[in-house]
Amino acid sequence: MTTFLPAMLTLAFGVALSAVTPVHAQSSCSDCPTPPAPQQPQQPTEPPVPSWGPGPVDLTTANTTDLAGAISGIAETCGTAVAAGYRIDCLRRAYLDVARKIPNTGDYRPIRQALLDAADKLDAIVSANADPTAPPINPREKARPLAGRVGPVRAVASGRIAEANRAAQAVIEETGLLILRSGEIPKRRTAHYQQIAAAIDDSMVVLRSS
Repeated sequence: MTTFLPAMLTLAFGVALSAVTPVHAQSSCSDCPTPPAPQQPQQPTEPPVPSWGPGPVDLTTANTTDLAGAISGIAETCGTAVAAGYRIDCLRRAYLDVARKIPNTGDYRPIRQALLDAADKLDAIVSANADPTAPPINPREKARPLAGRVGPVRAVASGRIAEANRAAQAVIEETGLLILRSGEIPKRRTAHYQQIAAAIDDSMVVLRSS
C-alpha cells in the first residue's frame, strides 16, 4: 500500500503537469505574429453619373448650369470669329448639337424640343437667303484652335444678311419665351428654365454684332 500511494501521486502529478504545459507554452508566445483578419469582399463601385447627356437626367442645379453654359458658349463659337453671313447657320448647327445631347425624356425634354424647332426655323431662313456661290465653312467650338468643329455651315447672301438676321432674332426670342412658358408648370422647373432661357438670349449677341 505504501508503494502504491507514491506511484499514484507520481502519476497524478505527471498528468497535471502535462495538462498545464500546453497552456504555459501558449501564453509564452507573446511575439508570435497575429494571423491576418479575413478580408471583406470589395463592394462594386457605381460608375459616375454624367451631368447631362444621353439617358435620364435629373433636374438639378448642376445639370442646368452645364446646359446653360453649353448654350451660352454658342455665342463664342458663332461670334466674331465667324463671318457675318455664316452666323445664322452656325447658330442652327450649334443648337442642333446641344439638343441632341439632351435626353428625349424627363424634365429637360421641352428644352430639347425648343432647340430642335429653332434649328428648323433657322434652317429655313438660311435656305431662303443662301448665297450659292459662297463655300461652306467649318468653325471650331468657341473659336479655339484645337477644339472640335461645329460642322459645315452655309452663308447668307451679303445683301440679305440684315433681313435674315432680323428673322433669326425673332426665332431666338420666340424660343426663349417658349422655354419660359414650359417652365411655369411644374413650379420646380421654373428657376431652371429661366436660367436656360437667359442663355438662349445670350446667343442673340451673335446676330446683333453682324
